[in-house]
Amino acid sequence: MRFTIYMLKSIFCLFVLFSVGLQAQIDFIYNPKRVPNTYRSEQNPYYWGNREGVRDWQQDVHYSIEVELDTTRNVLVGKQQVAYWNNSPDSLQQLYFNVPPSLPNSQSFVVKDVKMVKANGLLQVDYQLEQSSLRVDLSSEVVAKSFVVLELKFETPIETFSYQTSALQVVEDPIGSFYKIGNWYPKLAVYDAKNAWNSYPYLNLKSEGNFGTYDVQIKTPKSHTVIAGAHLQNKTYENNHAIHSFHSENVNDFAFVCGPNLSMIKGNYQKSKLLIVALDNRLEHWEASLETIKQSLNLMEDVFGRYAFEKLVVVDAYDSSTFPMMCMASGHSGSNQALLVYQVCRQWFFSMMSPKDPSSTYLYEGLCLYLTDKLLAQIDPNYNEFIKEELFRQFRSQGGLSNGFNYHYPEFKNLDNYGIGQKNSWKYFADSFVLMYQLEYVLGKKAFRSILKKYFLERNFQVNSWEDFVEYVNRKHGDLDCFFDLWMNGRKSLNYTVESVNLYQNSSDTYKITLKRKGEVHLPINVHIKSSSNERFNFYIPSCQESKVDSDVTVLNRWESYGNHHKDYVFVVRIPDGIKSIDLNVGGQLFVVDEAADVEWRIEN
Repeated sequence: MRFTIYMLKSIFCLFVLFSVGLQAQIDFIYNPKRVPNTYRSEQNPYYWGNREGVRDWQQDVHYSIEVELDTTRNVLVGKQQVAYWNNSPDSLQQLYFNVPPSLPNSQSFVVKDVKMVKANGLLQVDYQLEQSSLRVDLSSEVVAKSFVVLELKFETPIETFSYQTSALQVVEDPIGSFYKIGNWYPKLAVYDAKNAWNSYPYLNLKSEGNFGTYDVQIKTPKSHTVIAGAHLQNKTYENNHAIHSFHSENVNDFAFVCGPNLSMIKGNYQKSKLLIVALDNRLEHWEASLETIKQSLNLMEDVFGRYAFEKLVVVDAYDSSTFPMMCMASGHSGSNQALLVYQVCRQWFFSMMSPKDPSSTYLYEGLCLYLTDKLLAQIDPNYNEFIKEELFRQFRSQGGLSNGFNYHYPEFKNLDNYGIGQKNSWKYFADSFVLMYQLEYVLGKKAFRSILKKYFLERNFQVNSWEDFVEYVNRKHGDLDCFFDLWMNGRKSLNYTVESVNLYQNSSDTYKITLKRKGEVHLPINVHIKSSSNERFNFYIPSCQESKVDSDVTVLNRWESYGNHHKDYVFVVRIPDGIKSIDLNVGGQLFVVDEAADVEWRIEN
């Protein structure tokens, strides 16, 4: 559609244009908590352009949004300017935005106006809104190493609470109601060297997006408390309304909650402020949750490094959505501690590691579930590994590796087939979880943790994909294509057995052990031998080009096997007290699909 553009007169817009223009010349003192925008400052340790050896360019954004909550119609009325830095080598004629999905039986998201802003006025553009994607055709290209500023006016309807996974709803309670506001404004899609525009729809669960800066003014009734995943700059009043101004940097999204009956529990984690937000009548249930949140953050820092933000808000929002500095949770320590831990882990990832496309789910969900399982085992003496047991069961009951990830990949692009409770969602979660345990098995625990920490140190505050992670593991550890190919494309069986155990050349303490690969898939194998005096001996048989770094593991010769070739593997070991048992699947990490396989051998055999 085409329309007539008038000259821009807003002082606010002029300030934005002026500051955006200066940004290319003046390097403000870096302060992510206060205006002006210092995201691109040379002092910003999280800006991708300040890192040595960075492998991929990233696009930068600066959102300046004014939004009013219309509580009569339950609609957000907004105007936003977005400055977009094209750091790619390409010239862009179109820009793509993800917009909130249309709601069933409700008014749909509406784009009121789109303008391309230049220092000499406003230029005409065309735009097309289709389902949850907005394409803007520019009147002139955004050439490489330049920026453009767009202005958009929009209205976003807010749904009355009906299903758990929506981040944009009115939550009703006997004592009142409050608004949770996520996935609510037009957000620029990711543009990268491999896929060009990744214009996937909002999935109501994640914070896909470019990193940059948000300046947001929120106008609500004066009686409302407003809490956002950002830093409050000031609060002013206009008739019966309050206007809250927020600023945040190094973020890929913005979410907030508001309502007249919200209360808070305050705490601290190192240099970060912790806030738990809930309705007045529910806050007492969250008292014990503060410590769980701290323990969750501590595990994430142990595995990946420092939490980068100075704020974390956890909202009792009957939800499971995560945003920068804000986690909309539906479980607390008293009711569902596992869900709370899981949501805090997800918040860490989706704040600091923006997923590039839906395939990234395999990386993020798998790691979040893996870490939730590990953390619960540490903090809860009554934890009985129910997460692990259930996801193992789901993995096996749905055929294990009968289909690789790529088999289901197209379904990620369909909003109707994604999400908790939706088609095949359990398979996504189970496969992702099993994948991480299997990768830990292949690499060894120490090597696995080392890979994770180094990867996230190199790739944080950048958009990431599953392919980025695979490439990094192969680059740093060695060629694991055979392993990853199994998970992405495998429709083969995985099955090993302990074929025989015999004394070697009439020795009393040296054994010749034969293993057999009965399945089609060949992977590295961990061999755990227990002596008659219960002393443990750990061995590792590499395949491809992997090697262990765990200090308590003895690396044996490589087992090179493919198809029907070299299905047997023989090795000789000395066990002074004699062998009591041999186990190829300690902790169930080998995930043998055929549960009748002889992965364990005992002296009784």
